[in-house]
Order: sequence, then C-alpha cells, then structure tokens
Amino acid sequence: MIPAHSALLRCPHCGALKEVLQLMSGNTIGATLWSDGKKNAPMLPRVSRIQRCPTCGKYFFFSLDVKAGTSNNYGGGTGDLPLEYLKQALTQLQPTGNEEHILRINILWAFNDRYGDMEQSDIPIEEWVYHVDNVHHLVQMDIDALLRAEFFREIGDFDKAIQILETLEVTNDKTDLHNQMIQQAYRQAQQHNRKVFVLYGNAKRNALTLDNYKEEPYTPSKDDEELCDLLF
Repeated sequence: MIPAHSALLRCPHCGALKEVLQLMSGNTIGATLWSDGKKNAPMLPRVSRIQRCPTCGKYFFFSLDVKAGTSNNYGGGTGDLPLEYLKQALTQLQPTGNEEHILRINILWAFNDRYGDMEQSDIPIEEWVYHVDNVHHLVQMDIDALLRAEFFREIGDFDKAIQILETLEVTNDKTDLHNQMIQQAYRQAQQHNRKVFVLYGNAKRNALTLDNYKEEPYTPSKDDEELCDLLF
C-alpha cells in the first residue's frame, strides 16, 4: 500500500474541510470477506461513503461534489463511523435509492461488527429491533438474491432464507466463492445459526464505538500552498 496526499472534503453544511485517505496503490493481500458482504483489506482501505463533519457534526455522502482538493499531508482516515452515528446519519439525511442502500448496508455491517457473533439474547433489545427493521428495508431493495437470503438468516428467518437459497443454482466447482457462500449459508440456516461467518481470511470484526471514535477538524499548515490557494 502506497499512500498519496490526503484528499480534502468540504462539508456541504458548514464549509469546513476534512482530511481523508487517498492511495497511490494497494492490494487485497490479507483480505477477509464475511457472509454479510463486508470485506476488510488492510492493504486497500476504502474511504467510507458516509462522512461526518468533525466541525459541525452533520453528515454527508462522499462524492466528487464534496472533494475540494488535496493537502500536502500523507495519511488521513477513512471516516468510518460507529453504529450510533450511522443511525443519526440515516435520520438526518433521509436518503433514497442507492444512497439509502449504501447507508443501510453500512448500518448492518456496524451492527454485525458489534453483535454479529453474539447470541440474540445477549443483544440489547432496542438494538435488535432496529436491526430487524433495517434488514426488512434492505431485503425490499434491488439486491443480490444470495445477500437477501443471508440477511433473512441473520435476523433468524431461517425458513425464508432456505426458500431463497433453494432457488439458486449451485455448480460442481468447489473453488467458486458463490457456491461456497450458498452452501455455507444453507447449512447455517438449517442449523438455525444466525451468526455472521467468514468466507475467507482470518481477520476479526472490530467495532467502532463512541469511545474509540475520534476525528479532529482539519487545520491547514502555513506552508500548505496548494491549500492556501484553494482557501484564499
């Protein structure tokens, strides 16, 4: 992984700048993929599509429209958010279409980061109710049938998951990841297991919390001529 100069995002609400990661190159060596579709590639980190302004605290989607240039610094974070902030973003942004799908899938991943390997009885009831409602929204969207089955399995609707999985074609290719996912999801649903499982890799899910999340407002250095040109 080779970092590039950090990207600068301009908050569409207050106009403040935020610094995020940019890469010159990366790779998927050491990547882990989970059954819910989340992929962790430590040598190819992705900037989150949902960003929080550290100055005003409001949320916005990462796009070309908010890119304001680059800084002379290297590094910057990805802007990943804890579950609590993602819920706030859904309330504030009220997204539709693809943006709603992006935000809701990130909420599901954040939930699974924190609770995906726990028994349902150990999950706070209000978190479980929110999760089930979020999944019900997701499965009504235009998503892959395999993921739809997986999401039903994750909320304990095993009959619905099996019903969908039985409609999917499985080939004899044992190396095909799609086949492996169907077969594993089917076995887990038959065993009434709702927990997320690993398809490949060995990384653990790390949950962001309000305690370990931290982003500081961006302050340009005096010798950052490119940024000064941008600002003034």
